[in-house]
Parts: sequence; structure tokens; C-alpha cells
Amino acid sequence: MTSAHAAVAMALLGMIAAPPGAAQTLSRGVATTTPCPLRIYDAALQAAVFGAAGRSPTLHRLLTHLSDFKVIVTVRWSPALDSRLEAATLPQVTVTREMLYLHIIVKPAKVTDHLVSVVAHEVQHAIEILESGETDSAVIIGMFKQAAGGLTLRVYCTPAATDAGRAVFEELLRARVLGLESR
Repeated sequence: MTSAHAAVAMALLGMIAAPPGAAQTLSRGVATTTPCPLRIYDAALQAAVFGAAGRSPTLHRLLTHLSDFKVIVTVRWSPALDSRLEAATLPQVTVTREMLYLHIIVKPAKVTDHLVSVVAHEVQHAIEILESGETDSAVIIGMFKQAAGGLTLRVYCTPAATDAGRAVFEELLRARVLGLESR
């Protein structure tokens, strides 16, 4: 199966998968529940991420902001990640008439607050792609390469994603210290 076929298959899975959680949004001052476009295919990771959104304002903001776009962002395990990486947001955007599809892959690991913060970091990268309006992989890679100061690495990061991951981890740690954990 080619990567293009795999992207189409994931897009189709995203279209038929039931929303795993909901994000709270405000509509004329009234809170409404809309399906969150983040589709996490591992039940434990899904529960951890959506549970953490109630303890992390940053994660809640990221998930709510995703709802501003016509997008499905899938999160799935991938043992094939480079040894330097815990996760990656793929630069390939699948485009249909009604929806965009982005994919985050995560190295299989124990589900912890750290892993939740890694997912938040990657969600920020997805938001950066969506806000750019770009769907061409080469342009997206160039955008991230520029954010890395033009380094010729295959691993790129942005300050916003670093800040988001760090903030989520610190907020979850603070919630645990204060006894606000959901477990």
C-alpha cells in the first residue's frame, strides 16, 4: 500500500469514526458541545487526553481551537518513528471538498501526563499547518524548516509547539499536586 493509499484509508476511517470527545465552545454566550475533531485511536490515550483537557487550560484551548477548522486530526501509534522522536505531525494534508485530514503519529509508550503533553505539542503543530492555509507537503516542510532557522534536519519544531507542550505538562503536574487529577 502506498503512502497515498494509506492517507486515503486514514481519511475514510476518520470520516466514519465516532467523535471521541467534545470541546466546549461559546455560542452567543451559551456553552454548546461540538464534536472535537481530534480522533485518537487508542482508548487509553484518548481518555487521558480528553480527561486532561479539564485540568489543563492550554490543552482545552488547543482542542477548542481545532474545532474552528473543518478538519479531522487523527492520532495513532507508530513504532516506526525515528529514535529521536516521541511523535510527529505528518506534513501531508488530505483534502476533500468538505474536510481536511491531518495525521499525528506517536511512538507507543505508557500513557502519562508527559505523553499527553507530547500530543498537545503535536496538536499545536497541526494548528500551525491549518492556520497557514497550506496543503502542499513541500510548502509545509519549508514552513517548519524556516521555523527551525533553516537547519537541514528532518526534525523541525516551533516555539509555539514547545511552549504548548511545556504548559500542558506543567498544568497537569500542578493539578496533580493540588489533587485535581481525574484518576
